[in-house]
Amino acid sequence: SHISGPKYHVLETGKTLLTPQPRLRTGFFSTLHKDDIPPEEERGVLAACTSAGAAKYGSPISLDRKIKVDLIVVGSSCVTREGARLGKGEGFAELEYGILRWMGAVDDS
Repeated sequence: SHISGPKYHVLETGKTLLTPQPRLRTGFFSTLHKDDIPPEEERGVLAACTSAGAAKYGSPISLDRKIKVDLIVVGSSCVTREGARLGKGEGFAELEYGILRWMGAVDDS
């Protein structure tokens, strides 16, 4: 994954990572904390930075769970100086953001 750097940093610093399910196939979001990764996992936190690792070690959450998101990282093909982004054209980032807004996990602050 191209954004494994931020994922690694979040987990390594002991914060909780909220990650969307790939293509939203098996649910919407999962949470993952470095304490969720078993000590016998040779690759440690790096193992959880992949889609497969997040699915293996993460815990799915319900849409009515009360969470607060501090930071959102979104992959982009390009971004304008004004902040408009161009993704891969599938619309998942926008859908995920909309769901987080609906859940009350993100707001204008």
